[in-house]
Amino acid sequence: MVAAEWLQAIRTMEPAWVQAIATVVLVGVTWCYVRHTAKIVDIEREREHQARARRPKLDMTASGRPPDSFLWKVYTEDGRGHHDTPSKDEPRRDWAGCCWLRALVSNKGKVSAEKVEVYLTELHRHENGSYVPVSSFAPRRLVWANTKTSESRGESVLPSLHPGVDRYCDVGRIVDPAMERWQFFRNPSDKARCQGKPVLELCVDWDGPPFDHALEPGRYRLLLMLSCADNPPVRREMELHFTGAWYEDERMLGQGVTLELVDGAVGSGS
Repeated sequence: MVAAEWLQAIRTMEPAWVQAIATVVLVGVTWCYVRHTAKIVDIEREREHQARARRPKLDMTASGRPPDSFLWKVYTEDGRGHHDTPSKDEPRRDWAGCCWLRALVSNKGKVSAEKVEVYLTELHRHENGSYVPVSSFAPRRLVWANTKTSESRGESVLPSLHPGVDRYCDVGRIVDPAMERWQFFRNPSDKARCQGKPVLELCVDWDGPPFDHALEPGRYRLLLMLSCADNPPVRREMELHFTGAWYEDERMLGQGVTLELVDGAVGSGS
């Protein structure tokens, strides 16, 4: 606006040749400004592109079949399964069949992902033809597979995930309901309700009250968020169908429970 007013003033006061020179100068200044601005935009775009290239790129795959999911046995003690090998003096009945459900998290970027976490942000249950939120469920982190210690259910924060490296996180597990000492519920009414029936335990980093990590048979949607330091989160959605049946062989994976991702990235950062 200022340049236009300046040009108009010159035109009203000076001869035509002065006006022509002023017009040429103004056009030249404008052209230089546009070129300079375009260069700045290109530089910023290149910087952003390089920054994106230097970021980790988290992704996830999952299935209800080996090697993602598998059948094994766990040694249980006071309702909490762990992988410690029992001594020869301990009763064999403490070994229980177990179906493990896992998801594979990968880093497809060019730099390491630091402090990687998998949040289970929402849990939905299929009822009357649609999925409705399980209001009692509190968001928690899933634990990384093969990180269980005697003091915890497993590590919920993976220190680093290098480019091209995959790591499993535990999604859930189903233990043989015939296991006498195995209990997920401390509440007497819950124990009676689920006595002798399979229960799917989500492998979250906290299994205390209100014990909303233990699921009865049904079809569920799990909303997950993959996060790491200095990077936007990646969202995934998983469908889990738990029929309530228990099989001691490979029929468990398919007839007893199914697990799959139902969409690609639904959030930023993919």
